Amino acid sequence: MRLSDYARVGRFLVRDGKITGRQLRQALAEQERRRACGVSHMLGAICVELGFCSSADVSAAIERRRQALLERPATTAPALEAFRKCTDSVRLAANQIAHA
Repeated sequence: MRLSDYARVGRFLVRDGKITGRQLRQALAEQERRRACGVSHMLGAICVELGFCSSADVSAAIERRRQALLERPATTAPALEAFRKCTDSVRLAANQIAHA
């Protein structure tokens, strides 16, 4: 999944009022900082870790993003396949952080 896809999940969190635009930018910056250090973390897990939202909020945003992909048939197949590959790991990471 591309960074822009992660940002889109973040945008759903913003649209739903779960995080602010500033928090999204902070989480994306943290994600990029970690990536530069060779550690990959999903945006939703970072938002939960930073206390910006709950793992349930992240799961709802992931589902909304999936639904949005389904509504665009021309780009659905490759995007959905990439989305399926990371969705479980995002939810698992967010839940692990929430229960740590």
